[in-house]
Amino acid sequence: MLENLEQVKEFASDIQPIIDYAEGIFRCNFPDHHAHYRSMMSDLVSHPNLQSPLLNLFGPWACCGVNSGGRVVSVWHQDVNNYSGNFCVIIPFDYFDYSQSARLVIDVGGGHSVGFELPPGIPFFFPSSLLAHYNTSIMGDDERRGSLVFWIPGPVVQWLELGGRPEKDLSPAELFEWVNGFQARALAILGRYSSVRV
Repeated sequence: MLENLEQVKEFASDIQPIIDYAEGIFRCNFPDHHAHYRSMMSDLVSHPNLQSPLLNLFGPWACCGVNSGGRVVSVWHQDVNNYSGNFCVIIPFDYFDYSQSARLVIDVGGGHSVGFELPPGIPFFFPSSLLAHYNTSIMGDDERRGSLVFWIPGPVVQWLELGGRPEKDLSPAELFEWVNGFQARALAILGRYSSVRV
């Protein structure tokens, strides 16, 4: 990425109004999650164990993906490497009839799924690491659909929580403590849902 850093910075600058828009919705509707994400990003970019400088280009999210190419669809998948139990955001773009095309379908368990109509430009937040999902086909011959996706990778969060070290560098005692801390970490994630506005 370093060889393309200037282009990435320019891209991030170009989409800054979109990032600000999505972050505003995130902050208003999921305030505890937003505060946690912002705190993690601040800790990440200033962490003393970083081997090279890290920039915060995408607001409260560490990563941005652009799905483009005209008629973008995805197959059933689960983003298992995203920060577990926390939100990614999908923002569809381009021209398509959202009532007919490119619905986001989420598996809610027990063989049931729910489809969502996502108009272009409307952010959709959900825990993509926990819920399998896909989007339906583009129906119209003249339709185009792409999406911006923002998220924080789980391994980045783990690295932060381990004091800037990978799991492989832990002593057996530290690894035992880390594994046994799962319930406390899960409860902290669930606790942030108490402030979700509906």
